[in-house]
Amino acid sequence: MWVHLIWVGLASSALATAVAHFHAWNVEWVRLRNGHLSFRAAYLPTSLHKWGVFIGALAIFAIATWRQYRTTGSRPVGAARRGSVNRWAQ
Repeated sequence: MWVHLIWVGLASSALATAVAHFHAWNVEWVRLRNGHLSFRAAYLPTSLHKWGVFIGALAIFAIATWRQYRTTGSRPVGAARRGSVNRWAQ
């Protein structure tokens, strides 16, 4: 399970980085109002900071995974989500 989770995290972060780069490329293309980016493609934020964008996407995936694991793993299967909130039910 953990190997699969790590693989999915790395793959989805790489995919998110690629999507962010293509989105930045498209935004710059629309901003210039022509299809010619030439040297500007090298100065896109996702081109200048590839590893930072990838690490950021991986951190977001890791935080979301940790929160999901903590939420689902912290209580028994049949237990209510917030059983101690309603004290009148006891």
